[in-house]
Amino acid sequence: MDNKEITWKQSALQDITLKRVIYFLLGVNALSIGIVLNTKSQLGVGSITTLPYVFSFITSFTLGNAITLLYFIFVVIQTCLLKKIDYKILIQFPFSFLVGILIDFYDVLLNIKATYLFIQISLLIIATLLTALGVYLMLKGDIVLNPSDGIVQTIAQVFHQPFGRLKITFDLSTIALSCLLGLIFKGYIVGVGIGTVINAFCIGYCVSLYDKILKLE
Repeated sequence: MDNKEITWKQSALQDITLKRVIYFLLGVNALSIGIVLNTKSQLGVGSITTLPYVFSFITSFTLGNAITLLYFIFVVIQTCLLKKIDYKILIQFPFSFLVGILIDFYDVLLNIKATYLFIQISLLIIATLLTALGVYLMLKGDIVLNPSDGIVQTIAQVFHQPFGRLKITFDLSTIALSCLLGLIFKGYIVGVGIGTVINAFCIGYCVSLYDKILKLE
């Protein structure tokens, strides 16, 4: 471990304030609830959730466990690409555990049956708003990067590509792979629907809207 790594760890810990921790905890809970409600809307899960959702659908894994596993894989890939141990990436491991636990907790707690279209649409709207709020609060907390964004950022850094373009490509590739796995193992597309499209297009807009309205520092 060199002096730069020690200095980074010390400065990172010093910069973490109670306000940032609160933002982060509220954000990760809002994100987890949003993910769960998205699945319960039955109109299609969020783009980055499609792959673990399909995996949980064709195995005995819970959605939370599947997301934790996927996030772990993302963290390992980031470490391999950078060819070094980066603490900013390693702290994504406990984050992955936390998200998985919260998703399974809220999945049991929010025992909602969307039997009518009105309920499905309402759940989708609430899920999108909560997911965007979670992303916004976690950005303001600035403690740890979501592994699904972290892997895109690492790829962009290593291969010198723009983050925005890679993010779109990554999300579309994830959706395509999810559709393929659903067709192979179930004979039909699993988890991808109009809600997936709405989620993909609206999250960024809603995050910007929250920033204008809440103006958190």
